[in-house]
Amino acid sequence: MSNSVIKNEGPRRPLKEKIVQIYEAFFRGEDPSLDNINFWDEFFLLRPNLYFLESQFEAMTYEEISSLKETINNLFYQCVRILKDGNQIRSMNALQTLCALVHGVYGKAPGDYGFDVINLLIGFSSAEHLMQTLIERLSRILCNEYPSNLKSLVLKFLLILVTATENVSQNTLLEYLMMNSAFEAIIQLLNDTKSRQYHGYDAVLLLTILVNYRKHEAANPYIVKLSIIDNEMSLNGFGQVVSLSLSDFNRKFCEEELEPHYNFWSSVTTFCQVDASGSSVSPSPSEPVDMINSSPSKVENELPPSNLLVTFLEFSSIIMLNTKDESNVNTCKLCFIILTCITEDQYANSIIHDVNLVYKVQLHRMPMRHRKVCHDRNGSFQPLACPMLDLMVEFILSHMTKSLPFELYYLCLGVIHRILCYQKKGRVRLQYQWKELWTALITLIKFLMTQEALLAKNCNIFNLSIQVMNTLNLFITFGDTFLPSPSCYDELYYEIVRMNHVFDNLYSLTLRYTTCDGEWKEFAARLMNSLVNVRAIINHFTPKIESVLADNGLSALTEDQVLDVVRSNYDTLTLKLYDNLDQYEKYTEKPIESAFFTPLVRSIITEYRTSLNFKSLEMQRIMKEFSTIS
Repeated sequence: MSNSVIKNEGPRRPLKEKIVQIYEAFFRGEDPSLDNINFWDEFFLLRPNLYFLESQFEAMTYEEISSLKETINNLFYQCVRILKDGNQIRSMNALQTLCALVHGVYGKAPGDYGFDVINLLIGFSSAEHLMQTLIERLSRILCNEYPSNLKSLVLKFLLILVTATENVSQNTLLEYLMMNSAFEAIIQLLNDTKSRQYHGYDAVLLLTILVNYRKHEAANPYIVKLSIIDNEMSLNGFGQVVSLSLSDFNRKFCEEELEPHYNFWSSVTTFCQVDASGSSVSPSPSEPVDMINSSPSKVENELPPSNLLVTFLEFSSIIMLNTKDESNVNTCKLCFIILTCITEDQYANSIIHDVNLVYKVQLHRMPMRHRKVCHDRNGSFQPLACPMLDLMVEFILSHMTKSLPFELYYLCLGVIHRILCYQKKGRVRLQYQWKELWTALITLIKFLMTQEALLAKNCNIFNLSIQVMNTLNLFITFGDTFLPSPSCYDELYYEIVRMNHVFDNLYSLTLRYTTCDGEWKEFAARLMNSLVNVRAIINHFTPKIESVLADNGLSALTEDQVLDVVRSNYDTLTLKLYDNLDQYEKYTEKPIESAFFTPLVRSIITEYRTSLNFKSLEMQRIMKEFSTIS
């Protein structure tokens, strides 16, 4: 009899979690709290099943989700209410539920992400008050003595909120974060070492996205507050988070260099797909999740003391190694823009030129046919302006290809020009191997002429050449005020005379383009004008050198002999004084670079959104850990 009963029952269906049964009631539009006054207090003691919630939202259309507006509004309200009661387990579970609600609703929302989404998620009539309460409560958790996991979950929720749309400026919900700023709560997480190790990356990433919200359309309080912050601990903490990410990337690159069979380019590419943030850099896509839940990082304690700019220069040299990849090109451009801003700042310039602040910087160089790979591991201690110039010289010499990255070259030359302008105005005599820079500039001119037929079809090689010549003219006209010694100035003239054929060919090129109508005629004429001093030097010293050769029956002169000729014939040389050689257009993001930063921020958001899969085993593990108070 017993066996017969067992057979008739058939296979036993797996029991559903209580939380899943409640979710199913929600998605049927039911309200299980009607007959139970303690329902919500009990509900938030149950561990959320984010896998189920994610699956349910994915299976529904936006219209079906819209029909559950009252249920979703009520659930959002109850989550916010529970955050006020102080119970940490309930707060954990409420925050996880909020994560799933925001992620689920935005995942199905139409593209405008306007008031309709706010109405569906919160209810428009109560949204302002409810969001104010929510942000105040989240800020209180971040600022006070709460478990690290709870603070991490607050940051996770805020990141889900700010990355809910690929274009951050379309996320109207962020208006409430503008009206009720959480800046102070976020930035104070960077003040002490332990908090920074647990929360630093997410805090910096969150601020990076928030400062990009409609920054050119209206006043953004996060931009204002970040620009005027004077808390040294917060500023140092911010810098240490960025430095740690860069150092970690540099360290991994160096380790991978020792593994010849490892394709390190893939790691560079992966890293750089989300690098800029404002912090300039972020780790691989999975790392934002992992860093939240890891124990305090040992890396920060193990790394030797260093300067953020030292680490950044090494990072930039690594990124420069592969500019065939679009993401690396974008990262390289971001690095050059950062260097542009640094070299425009008077105080920053004084620091990088300070002979009492010297550092050893390891720059990674591209393997080339005419030289062995050198990593500068045994380089000398120098002011930071020296390795910065080394980096620019290295870029010039290693990226002369038929697909010349013109924009990067303009930025590179701009950094050099700004450094020279500071030196000229302040009469700062930097001890540097200037000959390497002059050689690089002349080599670039030679390359542009060699590839003129190919490059001139699509790009303005004349404007780039003008920028090179303006730099050389700055040395020629004002070099005696900032070059370290008179002999260095002599060497400049020697290099110009020695490479006279390059400038003669460049002049012939400008003649060809100025004598016929074409789109480059005006630029060619300007380039011809910039050659006046170089041609004057060549035409002045060449006959003097030839005269010495003839008088002494020699076929060639040594470098020292040529330098003697140069030194003894300055008096009769006439040069043209160009206007505004030491002037440059100040960097502004809008309108020139807006088209660059908008997709860059979007790529950061997309990368983060990709990592947010509540159905993944990794995310389930992480959220389970969040439910444990520690």
